[in-house]
Amino acid sequence: MDIKNNVLYRAWIRLVFPYKLSAFLDDKKVLDYVREAKENKLINDRMFEKAHYKWKDIDPLGIILYAAVRSTKPKVVIETGVQSGISSMYILMAMKANSVGVLYSVDLPDRDPKKVGEVVPDELKENWHLYLGDSKALLPQIIDEIKAPVDIFFHDSLHTYDHMLYEFEWGLKYLSEYGLITSHDILWNDAFDEFCTEHSLNDLKLYNIGLIKRQNKK
Repeated sequence: MDIKNNVLYRAWIRLVFPYKLSAFLDDKKVLDYVREAKENKLINDRMFEKAHYKWKDIDPLGIILYAAVRSTKPKVVIETGVQSGISSMYILMAMKANSVGVLYSVDLPDRDPKKVGEVVPDELKENWHLYLGDSKALLPQIIDEIKAPVDIFFHDSLHTYDHMLYEFEWGLKYLSEYGLITSHDILWNDAFDEFCTEHSLNDLKLYNIGLIKRQNKK
């Protein structure tokens, strides 16, 4: 079954996750930010043109990232795993709306470099730094360069148990006081759940997408 065309899945995207995300971030404006993402003409044009999406509301990951960035207004976001750059585009568009923020993205150099981030329009690239290489080598380099805490760390690279745990631990180490860790494909293994339990962290699971708050549970 194609989940993206499943009626219940599409209903969940429209009616359920925006309210769960709003409650998790303690921000009623999240509902407006979700609407912004869905109605953004540049995003929709690029999704249709480059990513060949048929529906503007079938990418919950991008919409969640957009709303999280709009809500928390991060100065520094680090992303691992870029591919065509759909998630990068949503993050950068939200940063543009906030008038603040820089995105540092890491992807492996095992594909045509011209294809990495191809969905990201030129007008959003001013605040985007793309690094090609292994995240284990590049993440320490990036944090040394920026000399600032990370407000949002987004994992979407290698989804093995060990690698996900490594990146979550790294992200938590350099996360700002009120920062977020977000992850795609959390259902692939138990890394996300075990990490949250180990560190007693507040988390939200939206199907295959996870968010973690820096603050400990009370």
